[in-house]
Amino acid sequence: IKDNPNNNIYLCLPTGSGKTYVVIMSIEPNKKYLILVPFIILLEQWYKELIKIRPELKPLTQCLGDGDNTFNSNKLITISTYNSVELAGNLQDYDRVVTDEAHRIVKPEIYEEIEEEENTKYTTIINNNINENNNNILTSATLDEPDDDSLYYKVELRDLINQGILTDYQIKIPIFEDNANDISVCNYIVKNYCNMIIYSSSQKQGKEITETLNKISKNCAYYIDCNTPKKQRKDIIRDFRKGNIRFLVNVRILIEGFNVKRCKGVILYHISSNDKTL
Repeated sequence: IKDNPNNNIYLCLPTGSGKTYVVIMSIEPNKKYLILVPFIILLEQWYKELIKIRPELKPLTQCLGDGDNTFNSNKLITISTYNSVELAGNLQDYDRVVTDEAHRIVKPEIYEEIEEEENTKYTTIINNNINENNNNILTSATLDEPDDDSLYYKVELRDLINQGILTDYQIKIPIFEDNANDISVCNYIVKNYCNMIIYSSSQKQGKEITETLNKISKNCAYYIDCNTPKKQRKDIIRDFRKGNIRFLVNVRILIEGFNVKRCKGVILYHISSNDKTL
């Protein structure tokens, strides 16, 4: 990144292999950076990582999104949600524009079968900058090699597992002798697992799962969705990070890029028919 300031760069790295760390360590003095993320939870996560790894950058950094909508052109580092990119000024004015989870903007071939997401004003702004300027860094676990002069760096997931850098994983599909229902499935979960994130397909289902889990084991599960108040959501996630909550049930909140070292796995209570979501 430092040696190629005038090239777009694609970093195709598996989740957990250090995309955020690489970008933060590449930040140079007196250069302007815009870091774009799809979700508020990633906005908070990027900011925390930035000031932890490079505390000297804290006074130079601002966040846009989730009610923080005042743009200060004197700040050198701006972290913004995609849908607040209009507030960040002209993207050509930045030395680097970092697009995290860039498969949402530049769709890789693996998602060709999936129906196109509706283009929004922010996707158009980000895409135009990628196509017209050379100040972009795109990061994702799934990015195809571009067909222009952009630089492309890819590391395979299995290679990192074999090197002991990432933990290997298993996919388990429980089989029930009788017809499974919420009670039998939740009993199985409580008996066999802890420190798990549970994904449900709807708010109604998520609340029902949480209630059933807590009937089996008191206060073992908490639930969050897009309607959970900001402070309450932060408190619940903090308690999960500390290990005080065994199961964190959510609906499309804790998805791409969300990091919790204590998490031992995920439970897909309802398997999405959308390959991209899965």
